[in-house]
Amino acid sequence: MMSYEQLNEAERKVIKIKLREGKSLREIVRLLSRIPSTITRELDQNRGSFWYNRHEAQKKAKNMEKNAKKGLIDTDSELKEYILNEL
Repeated sequence: MMSYEQLNEAERKVIKIKLREGKSLREIVRLLSRIPSTITRELDQNRGSFWYNRHEAQKKAKNMEKNAKKGLIDTDSELKEYILNEL
C-alpha cells in the first residue's frame, strides 16, 4: 500500500491554473501523477460555490498539520524505547 502524501502548494497552484484553462480532472491527475481520489477530495474540500481556492486549501492543510494529534508512540517515551529496542 502506498502512503498518502498531501498536496503541496505548487500542486495546488497547478490545479487552480488547469481548472481555469478548462482541463479535465483526468488531465490534472495525469499531470500531477496522483490518483483521482486525491484530486477529487482536494476539490470537494476546497471548492467554493464556483471556484477552487488554492490559498484557502493551503491554509487549511497547514492548520490541520499543526493541530494533528501525536500518536501514542510519540507521547510515551518508555513505549517508544521498548519498541526500538525490540526491533
